Amino acid sequence: MSQGMIRKSMIFVVIIIANMTDIALFHSAPVAKTGAVFYYIGMEGLSILENLDAMNVSVPGFIKKYLQSLKDKGENSENKKGD
Repeated sequence: MSQGMIRKSMIFVVIIIANMTDIALFHSAPVAKTGAVFYYIGMEGLSILENLDAMNVSVPGFIKKYLQSLKDKGENSENKKGD
């Protein structure tokens, strides 16, 4: 649980740094902050879908295929690191 809290607090730190970058470099367009927020929204959304699938909640087939392909890619990259 403490690692989860640390991970979530680091998300806020990344967003704060992205906001500071936007202020310093992009005065009128929040480029870095928007990218960071959308990235974390996407990651959390995938996590929610994976958990729903693990609980046997009805998930559309194309989403199941996509989640499986992401899982396979992750397993393949871990196997390559171990070689």
